[in-house]
Amino acid sequence: MPDPWINEEKMVIGHLKVEKTVEIGGTALTATATEINLLHGLTAEAAELNVLDGITAETAELNVLDGITAETAELNVLDGITAETAELNTLTGALADAVITVGAEAAGAIAVGIQLQDASGVDLAHSAGIMAYISDNDDGSSVTATAPTSTAIGTDGLAIPIVTGKTFLLVSEADGDIDLAIGEPSAGTWYLVLVLPNGKLVVSDAITFAGA
Repeated sequence: MPDPWINEEKMVIGHLKVEKTVEIGGTALTATATEINLLHGLTAEAAELNVLDGITAETAELNVLDGITAETAELNVLDGITAETAELNTLTGALADAVITVGAEAAGAIAVGIQLQDASGVDLAHSAGIMAYISDNDDGSSVTATAPTSTAIGTDGLAIPIVTGKTFLLVSEADGDIDLAIGEPSAGTWYLVLVLPNGKLVVSDAITFAGA
């Protein structure tokens, strides 16, 4: 009977077929040829494969990362956040921005429309209050010295005067819109400035009256 042990270097040219268990260094090789073939073309080094050691995530859990385009720095902004889901959800739909539309002058009056929005630029679906003032400067850096003759609420919202004709608490309707009617018979230019809850100023285009 041929000796089953090979104790020296042998070269096999062609096809080697093994009917029994193969041992390497005293350890039986249990992987199938199909399983071994999975390594074909693998270029990873041992250290790269070792990063998988200890991972307990399942396929479905890893798949939730599919499609994420965030970079490391963007994910790192979450570091240290202790807010709970309910606390973060309070920001949903909260007042964070506004769009001001200045109409054309007609008979000494100009309609100014305000649409309050959330941080995503979506129109509010609830009433909200916002501070506002009339400025002489296009950057909102002053409260006007001389106010227009009249500033009153139009068709939507509520205007509560704080300093007559100059500063107001504005309250929107349920869809976040406010309309102001500003009147002035003489020539002049003003700007409506909104103060958002985060301190940001939203300044209108020029509200300009040609005068008689």
